[in-house]
This record gives sequence, structure tokens and C-alpha cells, in this order.
Amino acid sequence: MDSLKNNTQLAYQQAQVMLANQALKIQKTELLPDIDGEYAKQKINGENGFYAWQLGISFPLFFGADEGRIRSAKIEREIQEKKLQDLRISLQATYQKLSQQFRQYEKQLQYYEKDGLPLSSQLIDGAGLSFKTGEIGYVEYLQNIERATEIRLSWLETLTLYNQTILTINYLLTGK
Repeated sequence: MDSLKNNTQLAYQQAQVMLANQALKIQKTELLPDIDGEYAKQKINGENGFYAWQLGISFPLFFGADEGRIRSAKIEREIQEKKLQDLRISLQATYQKLSQQFRQYEKQLQYYEKDGLPLSSQLIDGAGLSFKTGEIGYVEYLQNIERATEIRLSWLETLTLYNQTILTINYLLTGK
């Protein structure tokens, strides 16, 4: 899972979980008493020196609405945590599938580079030489060229899939 730590979808969902946790903390603070303090300096009829102090504590008397908002914030946090867990599982499964495809395409490309492309070149060269010497007719010549072209086309298709898989893996890992 460390390979997916820079995924932007994952980072976004982690931020959603943190936001839900903060919202829950804010709702819980509504149950705490509030402490108020005031200080005043007055001037009455041109005379200074009149000071006032006031301290107050307020306690919530009814908790029903606050408890409902706390329950709602807890549920929202659980939802966001579940979404994060589901996203992690989904991204990991996608990453494993793409890694498997990458290895498969890599093996296919190794085959084409080692055997397929040289065979294709040999088919073209051999067909050309055989046609010039009259050993094969025009139809056989075209069939050999077609076989060689199909090999090269398959190589190009595999190379395209290989490159697309690499791009998809990079996007999955970085979001870029």
C-alpha cells in the first residue's frame, strides 16, 4: 500500500476523514460549559475610576439536539472512514491487476524483440529473394509479407498496451 501513498484520490479521502473528525470534535465542544469574562472602565459626569468586572459560566441544560448532532457527526465520520477503506481496497486491486498486465506485456515484448521481429524480417527477406528467383509465385510472396506484417502489427499493439499500462500505473501512483 505504500506505493499508493501519493495517490490524489486517497489523499482527498483522507482529508475528508480528518474533516469529519474535526466536525465531531466541534459538536462535542457544544456540551462543554462556556466561560465569559468582561471588564469595563466608565467615565461618569467627567469622573474616571469606575470599573466593572463580570464573570459568567453557562451550562447547557438540554442535550437532546446536541447529542443528535454528535451522533450525526459520528455517522458521517464512519461513512468517510468506510469510503477511505473501500478506496484503498479498490486502488490496491487495480494496482495489482495493472502490475500483472505490465508483466504480461513485458514478456510478450521480449518475445517479439527476441524472436518475432527477427522472424518477420526473415520472412520479408526470404519472400523477396524466393520471388526474385522464381521459387514462389506472387500469391505466396504476398502471403509471406502479410504474415510478417501481422507479426509487426501485433508487436506494435502489444507495445501500445504496454505503454498505456505504464501510464495508468503512473497515474494511479501519483495522480498525475
